[in-house]
Amino acid sequence: MLFFIGNNYSGFMTNSIYEMIRASFRCEDMVKCVLGFKSLKIDAYKVLLIHGLLTAEKMGEILNRERSTAYRSLQNLIACGIA
Repeated sequence: MLFFIGNNYSGFMTNSIYEMIRASFRCEDMVKCVLGFKSLKIDAYKVLLIHGLLTAEKMGEILNRERSTAYRSLQNLIACGIA
């Protein structure tokens, strides 16, 4: 499994959350690691937090992605119980 540490990818797994924090993990890196989220899902969640309820079309415009991609991101967030 690859972990993102700072601006570099590392091919080794850290042993604990504490080690991740000491390795300069950002909050987004923790979410990616712990919840398995990809950048697009994190970005979609941020858009919802900032803009509130949106259509998939509007979210796609904000994310500069196709409506169908934004819709899938919304579906994934709903399935996770986050949106």
